[in-house]
Parts: sequence; C-alpha cells; structure tokens
Amino acid sequence: MKKIKTNKQSYQSFFFFNILIISGFIIGLYLSKYITQLDQSNLNSYMSVLIDIDGYENYFVNQFMMQLFIVLLLLMLATTYIGMPIISFIIYTKGLQLGFSCALFMFTYGFKGILGIIIVFIPQMIFDLLAFYITSIYSLELSKYTFKCMKSNAVINFQKTMNKTLNILIVTIILVFLSSYFKASIGIECIRFFQNL
Repeated sequence: MKKIKTNKQSYQSFFFFNILIISGFIIGLYLSKYITQLDQSNLNSYMSVLIDIDGYENYFVNQFMMQLFIVLLLLMLATTYIGMPIISFIIYTKGLQLGFSCALFMFTYGFKGILGIIIVFIPQMIFDLLAFYITSIYSLELSKYTFKCMKSNAVINFQKTMNKTLNILIVTIILVFLSSYFKASIGIECIRFFQNL
C-alpha cells in the first residue's frame, strides 16, 4: 500500500480559507439590509447585560466551552470522509457572522458604530480568530489528507498525524483560554467604555 506524504503545501488551504471567510463576510454585509429594529434592540440588550455582570467567572467558562467545542468539532470533522464540506461551511458562516456583526454595529450606533467595531468587536475577536484560523487551516489539510488516503487506500501516518494534531490542539486551547479571559475581563471593560461615550 502506498503512502501519502503529510507535508503538503498549506498555501492552498490558506487561500481557500481566505476565500470562504471573505465571501462569507461580504454576504454578511449584504444581509445587513434585512437588519430589523429587533436586531438592534437585541444588540443593545446584550451589551447592557454584559456591562452589568458582577462576576466574570460564568461568562469566562461559557466563552471557553463554546470556543473549545468549535475547535474540537473542526478537528473531529477533519478525520471523517465528509469533513471538508462541513468544515468549509463552518468557515463560511464565521465570515458571515463577522460581516453581519460589523454591519449591525453600524446600523445600531451610526458613526459611533465604527468606534464600537474598533474598541469592542476587533479586540475581542483577535485571539478568537487566531485560534479559529489555526484550527481551520489544519483541519482543511487533515481532511484532504484523510480523504486522499481513503480514496487511494493508502496508509495514514497515525503517529505523525496525532503528534501534529495534539500540538495544534494545545496551541489553540491556549489561544481559546486567552480569548475567553480577554472577553470576560478587558473585553467587558471595553464595552463599558464604549457605552459611556
């Protein structure tokens, strides 16, 4: 049985990831024309709830578990035969969410929404997007590798694959922890600062 090398060039996955994120972001902006008063009211309510939080522990745990679930889901899907289209859809919807959220800030707060994107949205998404980026790129590569091995009846290098997967998992867990901590501490203070402008 022939072996398939795992050291494939990642630029294809990187390019594909960016295409999905950007296209999702553009569609998210386009869908902003369907933003309603209820959407704007929900954003205001959400921001108000966050700044009234007394203890950050529960919010931190919720954010950490939610992001960790996405990371584990991507890695799990990467080992399946149908992982590629599902991973691609998750990446696309992430871009959709980003585009729609930016537009929602603009529609809700007007010019002040630009400051909201800079002060609130972008800082909270830095570690989140970095963890999502690393996991998504690796999941795309692993999914392609798994698919080719299954298609050609080739031998999967389990030791090398597992070692790399564990390394990726450790890095992303650290980033998810930092992202959750930032959102539950500095992120909430940024929201309070923005609300008081």
